[in-house]
Amino acid sequence: MTNDFRYDVALSFLSKDLDLAKNLASRLEPGLSVFVYDRHKEDLLGSDGMERFSVVFAQEARLSVILFREGWGHTPWTAFEETHIKSRALLNRMTSFMLVALDSAPHPAWVPASHLYASIETESRDEIAAIIRARAREQGAVSRKDSAAEFALRQKRAQDAARRRDDRFQSSAAIQEVRAEVERLFADIARTLDEIRASDSTIDVDYGKSSSECGIARPDRSVSLAWQQPSANSLRGAHLRVNYWKSRIRVPGRGQSAAGSLWDYAVGYVPHLSDSDEWVWRHDPNAVPDDDDDGLLVINLSHSDEIYSSHEMAENVVRHVFSE
Repeated sequence: MTNDFRYDVALSFLSKDLDLAKNLASRLEPGLSVFVYDRHKEDLLGSDGMERFSVVFAQEARLSVILFREGWGHTPWTAFEETHIKSRALLNRMTSFMLVALDSAPHPAWVPASHLYASIETESRDEIAAIIRARAREQGAVSRKDSAAEFALRQKRAQDAARRRDDRFQSSAAIQEVRAEVERLFADIARTLDEIRASDSTIDVDYGKSSSECGIARPDRSVSLAWQQPSANSLRGAHLRVNYWKSRIRVPGRGQSAAGSLWDYAVGYVPHLSDSDEWVWRHDPNAVPDDDDDGLLVINLSHSDEIYSSHEMAENVVRHVFSE
């Protein structure tokens, strides 16, 4: 086993999983050197970027980690990365990569079932990072501690970034940005449902929205989302309430339920600036009080770091109304 590697770990992922990739990298560093490239900058690279990535995944990374979900391997960049990860794996008895499942999509046919080492559904991010670290060590990686100077600089960079995000969160522009994110979320839900109905017009699903609420209704399962902002001049206390129902509701929104509707539970999310300075939705157990005004059940999820982009949130709620 040669130790002549520039990176201990290289992460391959879809653009929607950039924040997860950065989060995992932060848990692996500084003990391991990790390659994470900002997916949003790929189009600026052109052919030179393709060549650079081929070197990383084919030669420079000790271990390639695939953050796999449906669609990975089918975009131009992940297809390119897959080619080099697969080629190297075949030359190294399938030891140079591992796969982390982010959804239930079948993994690529060339990936042995034994290489699905972790799943976001069953392991926390700390546990996934620990599994990656162990696999990298199996491939010869040696963890190291950063020096006092490196530690100080890393802490300073993290503090500066956190301060910038905090300043932006409290700015007047943030209110309009988050409002636009709510609209984007509602539009993603509507677009997905339009695609479903266009594929099969017999599917029974209703959708409706107002300026701050939207709802998806089916005969036995519905979801309504309500954006609640106590102050027009601040995001303090603002949150997205996602209500789950065991029956059809009248859309849009909360308080508009049809007679006999069976409310199930609610989950609260707050707007949050990610490490890549994009607005996402973070679960907050305090967003919706336990003693809800309806006296009903509010769910506090087990993973406090659960974060979704608006697209992911839209996918989740649509999947829910179509699940058995």
